[in-house]
Amino acid sequence: DGSETFCSAIAPQDVTGRYVHFNDSFALRSGDLRWRSKVSVFNNDASDAQPFKLSIHNVMVDDAAEPIELQHHDKGFIWIEPNHHVTHASVGGHRFVVKDKERNERFAVELHHVDHDEL
Repeated sequence: DGSETFCSAIAPQDVTGRYVHFNDSFALRSGDLRWRSKVSVFNNDASDAQPFKLSIHNVMVDDAAEPIELQHHDKGFIWIEPNHHVTHASVGGHRFVVKDKERNERFAVELHHVDHDEL
């Protein structure tokens, strides 16, 4: 429905975690709101071996919009142009790193399956 809930502000170099559900999305914005991205988490019905799908969306479309870089493996990188997204199937614990055009790390994401008994 497009609504948002503010979860927290994360200081540079801080780490945070969230319990999420499939089909949840998160907006990540710099303090000055000039750098923006969205992360969405989906169930991967097509594979038991890779149960997650993670989408990274470069939501910047203003005149100063820049590509962002997704590091999806040690040596696997892809540029995401403004108003485009990339979706990857993944196992739990795989780290995805998102960087700005100067290749400075902006954030990283890891998905982990939590058994209902752990909640």
